[in-house]
Amino acid sequence: MIEIYGHSDDIVVIERITERGKTTDETTSGKMITIGNETKGVKITMKYAPSKRSGAVWRAGIEQIDEGVPLFPMTIGLAEPSGYPDPLSYSVKVSIDCPKNTSVWVGKKQVV
Repeated sequence: MIEIYGHSDDIVVIERITERGKTTDETTSGKMITIGNETKGVKITMKYAPSKRSGAVWRAGIEQIDEGVPLFPMTIGLAEPSGYPDPLSYSVKVSIDCPKNTSVWVGKKQVV
């Protein structure tokens, strides 16, 4: 399982969740995150307050790797609330159900 969500207004968190725990990496808003490869996978792009009509929230963009390439099963939910003194949730969280050895890339750099 890979989970991707926004944190603060400039950090995108990428978590790999396994039976042994979590491995976490971070990137910045607007970077393409590729999970999988040309046989099965998904591309995710996270942006904070992406338009004039957006509030102070994160948007997730989801696209196929290429034509005809199947997606991993995904769910969209809310990231855990954060902030002080009144924690609120302000980011969508994309949870990708993929095999534990699935590659994750941010641009040309492999992460988690």
